[in-house]
Amino acid sequence: MQRLYFLTPNAVSTVSIAHELNDLGIPKEHIHIVCKNQVLLDKLDLNKASVRQTSDLVQASKRGMLYGAIIGAIAGIVATVFLPVDQPFSIGLTIVALTAFGVLFGIWASTLIGVSVQDVKVKKYQDDINKGSLLMLVDISPEREREVTSLIKLHHPEARIETVSLSEQRRGEGVGA
Repeated sequence: MQRLYFLTPNAVSTVSIAHELNDLGIPKEHIHIVCKNQVLLDKLDLNKASVRQTSDLVQASKRGMLYGAIIGAIAGIVATVFLPVDQPFSIGLTIVALTAFGVLFGIWASTLIGVSVQDVKVKKYQDDINKGSLLMLVDISPEREREVTSLIKLHHPEARIETVSLSEQRRGEGVGA
């Protein structure tokens, strides 16, 4: 899946784009809205973007898992060197246990931080959102990008459209979850 970002000036435009996307076969579950006025979203029956989609939560947990595994494995090796562990089974079990602990601790600690860090793409539009614009996060297959963006540009020139570039994907930016 690829994420497209549509910045729309108002709710009327947002609802119209959402209906056009539904007509193109993009399910409502793949369209999420970031808006200053949450009551408006409820009235319009649009999906509110979740914390997973608007924060660094998922990418942070992946980084936490990686770093936690590395630190846990190192701690396990150090523990077997300095603690009186002489059985091969006990040495392996100690390393595996501390690696698993490191993974779990890394995920937990990094998600606590990641939930409070806004996704770079959403952050880019935060000033516009605060002024009343709405940001649509639309997940589509990469093959449909041209079709969808062409149609939206044709019918809604007021909407700003942006995709997640390959370099941003590599850095884990704008991919949400």
